[in-house]
Order: sequence, then structure tokens, then C-alpha cells
Amino acid sequence: MVHLPVYEANPYQRLLMEAQRQSGVTTIDGGGGGNFFRTALLRWKADIMHFHWLHPYMIRPSALGTILRSSRLLVELTILKLFGQRIVWTVHNLSNHSRQHLLLERWFTKRFSRMPAAIIAHSRLAAARIEKTFMISDPERIHVVPYGNYIGYYPNCISRREAREKLGIPRESTALL
Repeated sequence: MVHLPVYEANPYQRLLMEAQRQSGVTTIDGGGGGNFFRTALLRWKADIMHFHWLHPYMIRPSALGTILRSSRLLVELTILKLFGQRIVWTVHNLSNHSRQHLLLERWFTKRFSRMPAAIIAHSRLAAARIEKTFMISDPERIHVVPYGNYIGYYPNCISRREAREKLGIPRESTALL
């Protein structure tokens, strides 16, 4: 399974890939975005291409660049699917954080959303929003997989009591994060 793109700043994908490896899944770091078609076709030869974010493969500074790059992505993925590669998409966001070319992004993402064999949402509410936003005609492809945790990844150098004191949360109050 190839993960696309992979960002180093957040351990989410590294932890996910490690858990997959422990379950016997071979994982490949697909890099941080850009052109992957030739590598996917000739070198990776993966069964599954798991997209986490689409904007690095779609959004460019200009509207014309976004149209051309997004069109290219759809054509490349169509070819890869013809070669037997399956697509999985985890929808972390409904639109790109920089809010660039939102109408174009939505138009192309709706077309992309027809390609994945499976779409992953992190909650039932997210699944419903994905279905509505991208007009998913076959919602059985959407699977709710709760977001993983970071327990053990970041050092825990403070007790619960000390944390409550530092944050001004009374001991008897319920705290949710």
C-alpha cells in the first residue's frame, strides 16, 4: 500500500503505516506530493494507493494550473486503475486549508470521489458530510474508522492532577480533549 502524500510534521501517517506493517501490510511512503504516475506504474506496483490529501496533486497557484493538474490527476488515476491499482481515500478535510480555488477543487474532487474502492471517514458525522458534499451515490464505500491516538508517542511529563492545576480545571470537573 502506498500512502500519498506523507507529511513528516505529524506522526499520524507514520503510526498508521507502522500499525499496518505489524498487521502484515507492506507500506510505501509515496512522498510529499507532486508527480507520482511513472513511479506508481513502474516501481511501486502497489495493490492500493491510499490518498490522504488531494490538494498537493490538484491545487496550483493559478486557476488554469489547477484545472490542468487536476485533469492530469484524474487521467493518471484512471490509467492506474486500468492496470489494477485500487484507490483508498481518507477524507481528512472537505477542502484545502489555504482555501485556494475552492470551486475548482470541489468540482474535481467530486469526480475523484467516484474512483476509490473505499473512502475512510473518522466519524459518522464526517461520513454523512462526505456523502453530501461529494454526492457519493454508493455510500457503502464510506467506512468509519476512528482516528488513531498518539498514546506513547509524545512524552507524558505531567500528572493528571498537575495538568488540571496548570490549566485551572477543578478536580471534580469533566475534561474532554
